[in-house]
Amino acid sequence: MIDQNEVVRIIHNIAGEQPPRTGFIVSIGAQGDESSLNRTMEVMSVVAQQDPELWPSDDEWERILPAWFVTETQAHTREDIQRDENLWEFGSWLDSMKRRGWFWWSSHYSDGEWQAWLLAHEFVYSIGALRYLIYVAGGEITGIEEH
Repeated sequence: MIDQNEVVRIIHNIAGEQPPRTGFIVSIGAQGDESSLNRTMEVMSVVAQQDPELWPSDDEWERILPAWFVTETQAHTREDIQRDENLWEFGSWLDSMKRRGWFWWSSHYSDGEWQAWLLAHEFVYSIGALRYLIYVAGGEITGIEEH
């Protein structure tokens, strides 16, 4: 299921708007500026434009995702991934984002940290791929709260 408004919300909902139903808030330490939020939003904007039923190939993803993200992700060796639980293999990350079970609703940056409000649209959802995206974007998840 593709939510046509998700890209609009990623770009414009930056005041911590609450989703209308079940969701969760992810809190992120941003190391002093908004760059990790901006980088996360940049990747999420591309992901949100894709229909899971017409999901691009890994090669197509390499072309449409921001170069910094592709370069960072593909730099990890199998050994790196096995040693560091924060790292993901590119194809596995794509598979997880395809059926993540949530939509981006809004975000908010303040005083060196930011939050993302996510709307759950499936009973089972996963934020592991988002955790990785935030990590390579330069942030660190400090809390997750369901509401």
